[in-house]
Amino acid sequence: TTDSAGNQVTGTASHRYTVDTQIATPVLTFESVTSDNILNLTESQSQVTIQGSVTNVNNNDKVTLTIGTNAVQATITDGKLAVQVEGSVLAQATQIQASVTTTDSAGNQATGTASHSYTVDTQIATPVITFENVTSDNVLNLVESQTQVTIKGNVTNANNNDKVTLTIGTQQLQAVVTDGKFAIQVEGSVLAQSNQIQASVITTDSAGNQATGTANHAYSIAPIYTTTITYPNNQAVTLEPSNDPFDFSNLTYTLENPQSWVQQNSTALNKVITVLNQYITDNPTVANQNLEAAYKQDSDH
Repeated sequence: TTDSAGNQVTGTASHRYTVDTQIATPVLTFESVTSDNILNLTESQSQVTIQGSVTNVNNNDKVTLTIGTNAVQATITDGKLAVQVEGSVLAQATQIQASVTTTDSAGNQATGTASHSYTVDTQIATPVITFENVTSDNVLNLVESQTQVTIKGNVTNANNNDKVTLTIGTQQLQAVVTDGKFAIQVEGSVLAQSNQIQASVITTDSAGNQATGTANHAYSIAPIYTTTITYPNNQAVTLEPSNDPFDFSNLTYTLENPQSWVQQNSTALNKVITVLNQYITDNPTVANQNLEAAYKQDSDH
């Protein structure tokens, strides 16, 4: 510069500055969406926590997650992210796309992106239970009700070692599925208290989906006849219980003096008639075939 007297002087100065044009790109990594990275039916009906890690970013940076047509934001804390996402949203896609933009102290910005794929498996076939006959004719008779009976059946869409729960009246038993079949010994006396078996089985597939199958199986109980015969001398004979009705055509009794007995034992005679009448009521078809001969035999003796 020059003053009014013409003196000149020159001043100089220097200034240092920093050049910072570099910034590391953020790197995102995801954990599995679920424990096995497969979204099952139950998980699709609840909230799922999406978690991951991010390097080269600042606390409070925002990670934008895009899942199908939905976008959610997660905040970075100590290099980690976590956000709750509806399972129903995850079920509509199979990939998460993520991006994060960070700014360093020099004002440089960098954006990192990543994608994470997962599997959606929300379908499982319902188990189907079918029964074999409880007995050879599906009718439990007196002898069978006094022994053990093997209940057998088949189950499709189930795994080995799945349990089939059988409910018979008030009793519950469990049978194990092996190669699509089950078999279990049941007391005939338990079966005799009902006429239906209710069955259910719960199975789980490799994705964790569960399905329940149910079935009912009806069977018959053979009628049991207990017959008491009162003879004219007032002697009562009770026969062993049987699934077959008593055949009165084979019933005979001989009196030395029938007419005198009838006159003196009208009450006992009425007992015999009562037994026969009840038999007619309970067994009309058999009675029609046998009673004429039975009465004739009684009158002849």
